[in-house]
Amino acid sequence: MQLIDEATWKRMVQDGSNDVYNGAIVRFAERWANMMETEMSSGAKLSDIAQRTSDDADTDDITCTMHGIAVSIMVRVWVHGDELKRWNREYELSEFGIVNPVIYSRLWR
Repeated sequence: MQLIDEATWKRMVQDGSNDVYNGAIVRFAERWANMMETEMSSGAKLSDIAQRTSDDADTDDITCTMHGIAVSIMVRVWVHGDELKRWNREYELSEFGIVNPVIYSRLWR
Protein backbone atom coordinates (compact mmCIF):
# COMPACT_ATOMS: atom_id res chain seq x y z
CA MET A 1 0.00 0.00 0.00
CA GLN A 2 1.59 3.23 -1.18
CA LEU A 3 1.04 5.92 1.43
CA ILE A 4 1.04 9.70 1.42
CA ASP A 5 0.51 9.92 5.20
CA GLU A 6 2.45 7.12 6.83
CA ALA A 7 2.16 8.48 10.37
CA THR A 8 -1.65 8.50 10.26
CA TRP A 9 -1.73 5.02 8.73
CA LYS A 10 0.58 3.64 11.45
CA ARG A 11 -1.66 5.15 14.13
CA MET A 12 -4.74 3.57 12.55
CA VAL A 13 -3.03 0.19 12.31
CA GLN A 14 -2.04 0.47 15.98
CA ASP A 15 -5.58 1.47 16.98
CA GLY A 16 -6.96 -1.37 14.89
CA SER A 17 -4.75 -3.90 16.63
CA ASN A 18 -6.62 -3.19 19.87
CA ASP A 19 -10.15 -3.45 18.48
CA VAL A 20 -11.81 -6.15 16.38
CA TYR A 21 -14.11 -3.74 14.51
CA ASN A 22 -11.44 -1.20 13.62
CA GLY A 23 -8.96 -3.97 12.88
CA ALA A 24 -11.29 -5.41 10.25
CA ILE A 25 -11.56 -1.97 8.63
CA VAL A 26 -7.79 -1.49 8.50
CA ARG A 27 -7.18 -5.01 7.14
CA PHE A 28 -9.84 -4.49 4.47
CA ALA A 29 -8.42 -1.10 3.44
CA GLU A 30 -4.92 -2.50 3.09
CA ARG A 31 -6.03 -5.61 1.15
CA TRP A 32 -8.18 -3.50 -1.16
CA ALA A 33 -5.46 -0.92 -1.82
CA ASN A 34 -2.92 -3.65 -2.54
CA MET A 35 -5.29 -5.42 -4.94
CA MET A 36 -5.99 -2.20 -6.81
CA GLU A 37 -2.30 -1.25 -6.92
CA THR A 38 -1.42 -4.64 -8.39
CA GLU A 39 -3.96 -4.28 -11.20
CA MET A 40 -3.18 -0.60 -11.76
CA SER A 41 0.50 -1.46 -12.22
CA SER A 42 -0.61 -3.48 -15.26
CA GLY A 43 -2.55 -0.54 -16.69
CA ALA A 44 -6.00 -0.99 -15.15
CA LYS A 45 -8.01 2.11 -14.23
CA LEU A 46 -9.17 2.41 -10.65
CA SER A 47 -12.70 3.20 -11.77
CA ASP A 48 -12.83 -0.10 -13.68
CA ILE A 49 -11.56 -2.31 -10.86
CA ALA A 50 -12.63 -0.65 -7.61
CA GLN A 51 -15.94 -2.45 -7.10
CA ARG A 52 -14.68 -5.91 -8.02
CA THR A 53 -11.52 -5.61 -5.93
CA SER A 54 -13.57 -4.26 -3.03
CA ASP A 55 -15.71 -7.38 -3.15
CA ASP A 56 -12.62 -9.60 -3.39
CA ALA A 57 -10.89 -7.81 -0.49
CA ASP A 58 -13.89 -8.24 1.79
CA THR A 59 -12.87 -11.42 3.56
CA ASP A 60 -14.22 -10.26 6.94
CA ASP A 61 -17.80 -9.55 5.81
CA ILE A 62 -17.56 -5.84 6.52
CA THR A 63 -20.66 -3.69 6.72
CA CYS A 64 -21.51 -0.72 4.49
CA THR A 65 -20.50 1.58 7.34
CA MET A 66 -17.14 -0.16 7.68
CA HIS A 67 -16.64 0.17 3.93
CA GLY A 68 -17.36 3.89 4.14
CA ILE A 69 -14.86 4.29 6.97
CA ALA A 70 -12.25 2.37 4.98
CA VAL A 71 -12.78 4.68 2.01
CA SER A 72 -12.43 7.70 4.30
CA ILE A 73 -9.15 6.35 5.64
CA MET A 74 -7.84 5.51 2.18
CA VAL A 75 -8.73 8.96 0.87
CA ARG A 76 -6.59 10.45 3.62
CA VAL A 77 -3.53 8.18 3.56
CA TRP A 78 -3.34 6.35 0.21
CA VAL A 79 -1.50 7.68 -2.82
CA HIS A 80 -4.60 7.06 -4.99
CA GLY A 81 -7.01 8.47 -2.39
CA ASP A 82 -8.26 11.37 -4.51
CA GLU A 83 -9.10 9.04 -7.38
CA LEU A 84 -10.84 6.64 -4.98
CA LYS A 85 -12.86 9.53 -3.56
CA ARG A 86 -14.10 10.48 -7.04
CA TRP A 87 -14.97 6.85 -7.84
CA ASN A 88 -16.76 6.35 -4.53
CA ARG A 89 -18.86 9.49 -4.92
CA GLU A 90 -19.91 8.51 -8.46
CA TYR A 91 -20.60 4.90 -7.41
CA GLU A 92 -22.78 5.87 -4.46
CA LEU A 93 -24.72 8.42 -6.45
CA SER A 94 -25.36 5.97 -9.28
CA GLU A 95 -26.21 3.03 -7.03
CA PHE A 96 -28.05 4.65 -4.15
CA GLY A 97 -28.70 8.29 -5.04
CA ILE A 98 -26.86 9.41 -1.90
CA VAL A 99 -23.32 9.87 -0.70
CA ASN A 100 -22.30 7.81 2.29
CA PRO A 101 -22.61 10.05 5.37
CA VAL A 102 -19.95 8.16 7.29
CA ILE A 103 -17.22 10.69 7.96
CA TYR A 104 -16.23 9.83 11.49
CA SER A 105 -14.55 6.84 13.02
CA ARG A 106 -12.94 6.09 16.35
CA LEU A 107 -9.79 5.51 14.28
CA TRP A 108 -9.59 9.25 13.58
CA ARG A 109 -9.41 10.42 17.17
